[in-house]
Amino acid sequence: MTSIGEPFPLTTVTNEADSFRTFCVQPGPTDTSVVVTHGQLSASLLELEGRPFKLRTWNTSHAEPFTCPIVYDALRSRYVAASKSSLLILPQQDVNEAAATREKIALPNRVFAVLHRCSDEPLIVLNSGVCATLTELQALQKNDTTRSAKRVCEEQEGLVSVEAAPSNRDVSTTVILAIATTKEESALICRVFQFGATGSKLLSETSVSKSNAHAFCLFNGNLLSLDGDGSLGGRKLPLLNQDLAKTATLAAFDDTRVLVGLKDRMLVWNVRFGTLESSRTLEAQTAKRWGLVRTEACFVTGAGSNNVMCASVKLGRSTLCQAVGLGARVDGSVPTASALASQILAGDAEHLAEALSPVADTVSEQDLVSLLGRLFREGSAPPAGSAEMSVLHNVLRCPHTCTTLTRCLHNILSVEQATALIIYLLSLLENYSMADVEEMPLTKVMDWLACLLDAHFSHWALDTGPLAVGELLDRLAAAVSNIRELFSDLCEVEQWLLVILKKVDTLQFDSHSSYAIVPFEI
Repeated sequence: MTSIGEPFPLTTVTNEADSFRTFCVQPGPTDTSVVVTHGQLSASLLELEGRPFKLRTWNTSHAEPFTCPIVYDALRSRYVAASKSSLLILPQQDVNEAAATREKIALPNRVFAVLHRCSDEPLIVLNSGVCATLTELQALQKNDTTRSAKRVCEEQEGLVSVEAAPSNRDVSTTVILAIATTKEESALICRVFQFGATGSKLLSETSVSKSNAHAFCLFNGNLLSLDGDGSLGGRKLPLLNQDLAKTATLAAFDDTRVLVGLKDRMLVWNVRFGTLESSRTLEAQTAKRWGLVRTEACFVTGAGSNNVMCASVKLGRSTLCQAVGLGARVDGSVPTASALASQILAGDAEHLAEALSPVADTVSEQDLVSLLGRLFREGSAPPAGSAEMSVLHNVLRCPHTCTTLTRCLHNILSVEQATALIIYLLSLLENYSMADVEEMPLTKVMDWLACLLDAHFSHWALDTGPLAVGELLDRLAAAVSNIRELFSDLCEVEQWLLVILKKVDTLQFDSHSSYAIVPFEI
């Protein structure tokens, strides 16, 4: 299960760190070290394991200020700093001696950003849009061919931000997201490039209105944006209007989850499943800038303190049952799924169906079944097209753990309610078509049917009327047979149903008592 640790203080920075294009904390040479650029005059290498402590310190002068965060060069085991239109190659040891121990390399244009790469030398991005390694820049200058260098923006555009991430297809290539603004400054041009040994390639280009996007990041080699309505990857996040400020930050943990950094809290959002895995409110703190270093969520506090805080994020398995239904909640004043569920249980669903939708996937299995009890309180399904039917579809689409759901269905849902639900699901399956896939995935229908049969099998097994388990399974088998051609995966389900039906036929009730105990194994 994903969890966010208690934020701990790392160090402090100056207000000058706010002017850096990239975050002031960058990865160090080991998995437990980071490089922090405190401002224009100093930087440190810190070890995070145990209690944070400094390993090395670099100082500079006003004549050669650090204008970008210092980055570790993994290829040559050195540190690279930018100072206006120059690069500084810093020595490994503490810098208390003369600056002559540094190597200074002049560049044709001011450095916009230095981008860290895990197993290669950093990428240098100039204000002109040129993007290359230091080796490539030196070769281009020597041959006076800087104009033919790879660019991430046009000459008439102005760079806003850049970030790099390794390609998930080829570790030797790097994917870069470059965001530029036009002269009119009404739109942002978002380009994704692939950089490798053989050159660069433009993968995508998107124009986004400034008013309709609040944060961007690279995700699976593509652009991911937090839109003006609070949606991310097509699903709405449980955010308030004030959360959608310019302080919102996105950063990808892996190919499934992203960090959403807000002014007063942080979220781990599962983009693949559209669910909240974990969240943490910042106690008595506000964040003015966020960054992600491996699995350390770092932020700089505001209100003049400029403390750099880190929170270790422990990522759980990226599976559906781990992502949802395990009590993940949104802290703060945003209504939680449980609160909304309680309101629906106590009152009319009409005004809460829309409110439930963005947080429906965070409802626990117990709340899911309680909601179903409310919706099927009359012993029948809600009317078609009603607000309660909308809530029902939301509930049935919620991911869950089958073991927990079966237990809750057995303990909370009455036999009458369970019977009404299984009849509704069978009716849904009997009339199922490809047009229903998006509204109600077939896997969800089959999951709920299986859990219901497990939870209330004993009652239906003792019923000798039209709701006997044999009759219910006959309807299920017939419905599966009718749509088998549309869904090839149902062939195996159909075979299992035939086996179960043969077992059910062996049940005999010759006694005149109200029930009989018969061994029954599947």
